[in-house]
Amino acid sequence: QATRSTLGDRRPPRLEPADFARYFPLYYNGFQSRDKHCIVDDLRTNPDLVFRFRTAAGKFHLVDDKDSATVIVPYVSDTEGARDVKPLIDRLKRKDTDRWLMRALQRFTVTVHQRQLLPWQARGDVQELQPGLYLLIDPLRYDGRRGLLPEDRSPHPSEFVT
Repeated sequence: QATRSTLGDRRPPRLEPADFARYFPLYYNGFQSRDKHCIVDDLRTNPDLVFRFRTAAGKFHLVDDKDSATVIVPYVSDTEGARDVKPLIDRLKRKDTDRWLMRALQRFTVTVHQRQLLPWQARGDVQELQPGLYLLIDPLRYDGRRGLLPEDRSPHPSEFVT
């Protein structure tokens, strides 16, 4: 958009300094319309050369996760030497929230939208262990090949035969 505003229909063989002088203010002002959290301001040069990287990182979210929850899926891995998730879940139920525990449980978690989770919670398919952290209770809600099954997709009986 900044290029269109600067050059219009012109296609000059070379750009003049005046073109750059018009282009860059338009280019940087365009960020403000997409920067609702003012992250760019934290990364701009100032007289003291102070950049607020930590502040910018705290504001930045590639995926807005305010409407999401984490579900722990207690599946059993066929991989030799795989960690058993049950003792980890037991510790979590006892309100242990050590960093190492949460990290160990991370490979057993799936993020879902609240709207998907609410019917499961109403039926008792999941149990809230901590705010925003749920344990999958219904084993039919998870398929090893497909992951968590949405509300309208339950396994066909033929899928149970191996």
